[in-house]
Amino acid sequence: MTTETARIGAAAQHPSVTLDPVDLALIDLLREDGRATFSDMGNEVSLSGEAIRHRIDRLERGGVIKVVGSVSPEVLGYRTFAGVAINVSTSAREVAEHLAAFPATDFVVSTAGDFDILVEVVCKDDDELLQVLDEIRAVHGVQSCQTFLYLSFEKYGYDTSGGLGGGRRLNMSSQQEALTLDQADMSIIQALREDGRASYTDLAAVSGLTYPSARRRVLRLLDTGVLHINTMVNRLLSQGQVQAGIGVTVSGDIRAAAKDLAEHPEVGMIITTSGRHDLMLEVTCRDKADLADFVGSRLRSIQSVVGTHTYTYLHIHKLPYTWSGLT
Repeated sequence: MTTETARIGAAAQHPSVTLDPVDLALIDLLREDGRATFSDMGNEVSLSGEAIRHRIDRLERGGVIKVVGSVSPEVLGYRTFAGVAINVSTSAREVAEHLAAFPATDFVVSTAGDFDILVEVVCKDDDELLQVLDEIRAVHGVQSCQTFLYLSFEKYGYDTSGGLGGGRRLNMSSQQEALTLDQADMSIIQALREDGRASYTDLAAVSGLTYPSARRRVLRLLDTGVLHINTMVNRLLSQGQVQAGIGVTVSGDIRAAAKDLAEHPEVGMIITTSGRHDLMLEVTCRDKADLADFVGSRLRSIQSVVGTHTYTYLHIHKLPYTWSGLT
């Protein structure tokens, strides 16, 4: 069983996690600095470092958070990205958990709406995407699937102040292009992708470097922007909020519409796609009533929006890691 599969299994076994104010404070601290020490976080909430370690372990095992190191997809050789909307003839949960074990799936969620499951796929190229789609179709219970090829990321990451905040496209920054990565760097990146809080001792072991050298490499990767440490939060578990994917059809300039949509703090992700929708959004709302108001009023008040399809998240089976490098 892979580490990722084990985490998925743990989340499935603990579908409900009760969080107190300290847990919520720790989540906020980890979102600010995913590699913050237990003792530093303990000082912030007046608990011992050991108590903090147990709390974070519980949050991770419960599927509430996942601290990961992430990079621009091109650093890892990924250049083809797609969303796959799936209908099933058997248990949606069983099919979703099967798909979550695929290395190419980056995000898997059961939904209510036109589709039973939404999946994000990251691939080296179009040929690999075709292969992955064939593998998805071959999964027992998969009845049909539709693919939305991702063209550009117009917004990624929730910003309570609104606005695009410098949305990225599918390319690397000049800093990333200027930094030459060797095998030791790639070993460190891969280890941090699996555990963003991996110790420098462990990173030294996997990279073949000394402790000081491994620490310097990590800090260099972080300082140059090649590597990000992100705390992915399952908002369905952590805050009882409602999340949904929304497919949007627009008239006129698609990126102009994306810019208008990005002004809404509920919108955390905007992707231009080819396929059924012009744009795919991910939104987070306080509750179902707030989601209904957002879709039925605030979203439709944007003049260029001419049609929407809402896919309400029921259960997140796999949290993303690759995409978080785009924030």
